[in-house]
Amino acid sequence: CLLVLTGAEGDSSSSPWYQDLCSYKWEAVDLDNQVKYSLTLCGSPLTSCGSNVAVCARNLTSGEEQSVG
Repeated sequence: CLLVLTGAEGDSSSSPWYQDLCSYKWEAVDLDNQVKYSLTLCGSPLTSCGSNVAVCARNLTSGEEQSVG
């Protein structure tokens, strides 16, 4: 579960705090199913599935990659 808050009430900054998260890529490995997931929030940095892919899954056994979100 990912919860994103839109900022504090009365925040006067021109850029919401979560914009900083756009430059990050998170990765998680499901050892039971041998799948590695890559997650980006703003299409940057790129995943191995290409641009505009928020969640990319890579089968660690076959090497096959697929966009899943």
